[in-house]
Amino acid sequence: MEESAFPSSWKRAICTLMIIAGLAIYIYWGITYGAWNILAPEYVGIYGLVLALTGIGAAGLLLMRWEKVDF
Repeated sequence: MEESAFPSSWKRAICTLMIIAGLAIYIYWGITYGAWNILAPEYVGIYGLVLALTGIGAAGLLLMRWEKVDF
């Protein structure tokens, strides 16, 4: 497989920062507004953002691990 011009250490750092940012937003929002219920309809936007950040970060880390597997 062809090696990317973007170093894998940067990819890993960006994915990790996305996960940390998602968790930090969730904790900040919960402490500030006392809203820990993910299913509450009035807070669905912020939880969508949290899920997008953590999901994309986790998927990126999984895909980076999958690239190294030899089939």
